[in-house]
Amino acid sequence: MNTEDPFLKSLLGPDDDPQWWLESSSYPIQIADGKKVDVLVSSKEIATKYGEAPVFVTFEYGEGKVYHMISHFYLQRSETRTKRHQSSAEAYLNEKAIPDELRFKYADMGVADARLADVESAFTSSAMMSKVMLDKKLQMRRKKDDSKKG
Repeated sequence: MNTEDPFLKSLLGPDDDPQWWLESSSYPIQIADGKKVDVLVSSKEIATKYGEAPVFVTFEYGEGKVYHMISHFYLQRSETRTKRHQSSAEAYLNEKAIPDELRFKYADMGVADARLADVESAFTSSAMMSKVMLDKKLQMRRKKDDSKKG
């Protein structure tokens, strides 16, 4: 896993333990050229079960960048395999040091009735999609600026 990636540093904390699995229509990611592919997230559990650890990867293609993960976002689910995952969503807000003045919006979303696994799953999925969209927007802006110069 690329532990120096700024996006991942903001997404996964030292206590986080995201759960991954393959749906019946998915396959493990096999990296053919490690010099061209950056592994953003890997899983010991996936490696043990399937022999390949990558879960979320990225690579340049043409004029863009591809982000690929082993599962479809709409099929991801929350599982409570560990005691941590069974704890309250409030515990997740505490782990992420969400200030009291921002917690009111989470109350309106039903955080009091949620488990840590639910919130962690939702947060990581939405953060990954936001990162992909932001990268694309910045890439398009750079391309537009470069075309004005040339």
